[in-house]
Amino acid sequence: MATMEKEFQKPMANAEDILERVASLSTQTVNGPRTLAPTLVRRLNSIADANQGQVPLHGRLFAQWMHHAFPRECPYPQQSVDVNPMAKADWVDATGRETAEKTSEELQLIVDGDFSMLPLGEKAREHHNFAENELPWDDTEELLHTAQDSAKDVVSVQAAVPKAPQHSPFDRRMPLFFVLSAAAFASKLVRNTKVSNRRERHMV
Repeated sequence: MATMEKEFQKPMANAEDILERVASLSTQTVNGPRTLAPTLVRRLNSIADANQGQVPLHGRLFAQWMHHAFPRECPYPQQSVDVNPMAKADWVDATGRETAEKTSEELQLIVDGDFSMLPLGEKAREHHNFAENELPWDDTEELLHTAQDSAKDVVSVQAAVPKAPQHSPFDRRMPLFFVLSAAAFASKLVRNTKVSNRRERHMV
C-alpha cells in the first residue's frame, strides 16, 4: 500500500495504471513481473466502475484487493463494525494474561495444527491463482474520505446547508423604521422637557 501511495501520490488512480504497477512489483513472497489472475483484474475494474472509472486507494475494497494480490504482505481489511481494537495493555488487563505474546507452547500448537498441511513457498505460489484456492471476497466498501472532490460534490454540500430565510423589502425596512421611530420619540421627549423647564423658570 505504501508503494501505491508513493507511486500515484493522489487518493484516486486508474485501474489500468494500478494493474500495470502491481504486475511489475516484487516482494519477498511474490515474484514480478507476473500476469495477474483474471479474477483479480475483474474485481479491480468493478471497483473502478463503481467510482466513475477511478479506484479509491484508501477504500476498504482496494485494501482487500491488495490483500488478494499480496496475501502475505497486505492484511485483510476487517469491516469497522466487526472489530474492536484494543491497546496491548488493555488486552492484557481484559484477559488477565501477563503478556500479549504467545508462549512457545501456543506457537507449537499452531505449527502442529491443520495449517501445517498447506503448501509453502514455491508450492504455495503455484496454487495461489487456482479458482479453488481464491481468497474470500466481501463487497462491503468503506471510504476514508469523499471519493472525488468534484463540482457535483461541492454543489451537494452547498445544497445541504440551510439557506437564510428570505425577507420581503418591507421586512428589510422594519429595523430602520424602528430606529427612526425611536429617534423621533427621543427628539420629541427632549423638546417637551425643554419647554417644561422654560415654563418652570418663567413661573419662578
